Amino acid sequence: MSARFVGVRIGTTRREARLAERAYGTARVGEAPTTLVVAASPVRTWGAVIEDTDALPPRIAAGSADHHLRVDVDCPVSGRWSGLADVLVATAAPTRECARRRTAALRSAHPGCLVTVVPMLGRGACLLGTGDVRCVEATVVTGAAGTPSALWPMLGSFLHAWLSAGRGLEDLLRMTLFVRGPHGTYVVTAR
Repeated sequence: MSARFVGVRIGTTRREARLAERAYGTARVGEAPTTLVVAASPVRTWGAVIEDTDALPPRIAAGSADHHLRVDVDCPVSGRWSGLADVLVATAAPTRECARRRTAALRSAHPGCLVTVVPMLGRGACLLGTGDVRCVEATVVTGAAGTPSALWPMLGSFLHAWLSAGRGLEDLLRMTLFVRGPHGTYVVTAR
């Protein structure tokens, strides 16, 4: 991954979430990778179609609720964009404590960044940090064998859209995330 421009179309009601899912189903082969994330609880459903591309504008730009720049801070080519990034993605940390320290260091070095993403090696989990010093651990509950590294940046983009839409982090902790993309389908919980 390098620097990616991301467009997110969101739905905040069950009907809008179904429309977001339909939009995901109409993505054409050969276009930018598209991922569907549906956050569901017994009382609420929230859907997002995420498209990332290395060129502007993302295909789903019309009607999107969120656009942002997502950067891999450890990539020599894209790292120079990290000062402008809304979402920063780091390489995997060996332990939860290392991931917490890396998240804090990224937030301190990049105060304008809203979301940081630090995967944890071999855990099927990542630490998502927000600009206000809170962290959420996202863990894959079920899915294809292994967890693709592309899943974590998409969750960072989802969290950015979630927060930009005025949703609270506490609301996300009560939801189960269903993620469907080019690398498979996963069920993810946040705590």
